[in-house]
Amino acid sequence: MHSITAGMKAWIGWWAAESLEVMRRSLGGHAYSAYNAIGGMIGDFAVITAGGGDNTVLAQQTSRYLLSSLNKLQKNKKLSNSVQYLAGIENIRGRKFDLETTAGRLAAMETLSLACVKNAAEKMMTCVSTGKKTEEAWNVNMHPLLDASKCHTLFYMMNTFAQYVNNVDNKDIKNVLTNLLDLSTFWFMERMASLFMEHEVLVPNDVSFIRQKVVDLSAKVRPQALPLVDAFAWPDWILKSPLGRYDGAIYSGYLNIVKSAPGCFGVPEYFEKHIQPLTRSSL
Repeated sequence: MHSITAGMKAWIGWWAAESLEVMRRSLGGHAYSAYNAIGGMIGDFAVITAGGGDNTVLAQQTSRYLLSSLNKLQKNKKLSNSVQYLAGIENIRGRKFDLETTAGRLAAMETLSLACVKNAAEKMMTCVSTGKKTEEAWNVNMHPLLDASKCHTLFYMMNTFAQYVNNVDNKDIKNVLTNLLDLSTFWFMERMASLFMEHEVLVPNDVSFIRQKVVDLSAKVRPQALPLVDAFAWPDWILKSPLGRYDGAIYSGYLNIVKSAPGCFGVPEYFEKHIQPLTRSSL
């Protein structure tokens, strides 16, 4: 459990922090106004990447668990469920993947994780064999160790997501979640494209296919984005942001906040004259 939570906190914490900044930029100039609370939200969330343990340190704890599990495997000891797939670490070359299917994409992510774990273990052994202490070898091989942690964590997350989607009975909900699962797997694979290529798990044509699928699936998920976000049911009084209003009345909400500010000479009149109201029904 510690290995899982350490990896999730590290890699998903970094991803979420980056996503908040991407969201702010995608909303244009208004997103940089303190009135819209996004800057404060980013500031509040940024502590996740360091508070309770720096994410780099936590990611290494997952790496350490992966290597210790590999050591157990070599001694024929039982592995926990999250790392049982390490049993296939010596059989990763020449695998073929049908990236059109969820199973095929998960198999590719699993293979990449195995390749990165194997690479990190081999580099550690090589360093130790030259006379370096384990701590020195660890510091020298920080990058491959973090690669192993990252690929394992993202594979575990997507594999768990797929298992839950498979168990959904409602067909309509299952279709929506399947689209989201497809987009998520392709998107994370695109983010790891360089590692897929480095470890010869995929070829350039595969990466081109993945990138196009991200574009296609983004368009497919787009009509579902609003209800998916609404499903979290964050009330306006918590968000405190006119850009995030439930009713979609962005500019009228923005205007009301500006009106409440002391000394806003002439600003409300300009908004009322030049800005057309935007409501949820027009989104």
